[in-house]
Amino acid sequence: MSTGVLVRSLAVGATGLVGWTVALAVRLPTRYTAGHWNVAWVGFDVILLASVIVTAWAAARRPHLAPNAALVTAVLLVCDAWFDITTASGTADTALSLLCAAVELPVAVALFRVAHRGLPRPVRVRDQRVLEELSSGR
Repeated sequence: MSTGVLVRSLAVGATGLVGWTVALAVRLPTRYTAGHWNVAWVGFDVILLASVIVTAWAAARRPHLAPNAALVTAVLLVCDAWFDITTASGTADTALSLLCAAVELPVAVALFRVAHRGLPRPVRVRDQRVLEELSSGR
């Protein structure tokens, strides 16, 4: 997929998501009883656990994979903190969610930094010319 097609597709998707988000904000109830609530939360935590394990494994055994794994884990930690806090009910539940977020969010920031430092940077045009000259033996 070309960069132009990707950018246009994401722009169209973002535009649709704005409309969808507004519709949800207007139409969703403030309270809702969900079926399989326990499966949703335990399932998400299992995915988060797997991501943490893969990130640790990648850092130890496959460092070239660590930035991508760190990015995924950081995003999952932020999502977990968000949903823990926004779905908490009662003082004790909210306090526990905030306490967990106080651990999860700094870890997420650290993992975002790992990802930022380790992800490949695009080669600038000037640098590309230098690389081509070096590889052609000029």
